[in-house]
Amino acid sequence: MSTISGLFVAGINLTENLQYILAHPSESLEKLTTPNLPRLCAWVRDQCPGPGSRCTNVIAGDFIGEDSFISDVIALNQKLLWC
Repeated sequence: MSTISGLFVAGINLTENLQYILAHPSESLEKLTTPNLPRLCAWVRDQCPGPGSRCTNVIAGDFIGEDSFISDVIALNQKLLWC
C-alpha cells in the first residue's frame, strides 16, 4: 500500500499460504483464491476513499471477474464526490 501525490494504491493477492499449497498440489491458484473474493468485496465496501479527501483509489486483486469487485471500487471512489 502506498500514497503518491493523492493516489492511493492497494495490492491484494488472495493466495493461500505455502503449507496449504504444498499439501494440495492439484489445486489451481484460481480455485484456491476465488472463494475469498466475497470477503475482499466486503472489505472494499467498508473502506473510506484513500488516506485523504481528494484521493483516487486503485485496488488490484487476483482473479477478479463476475463479482462486485469492480463496481465496489467505483462506488468507493464515488464517495469522494460526497466528501
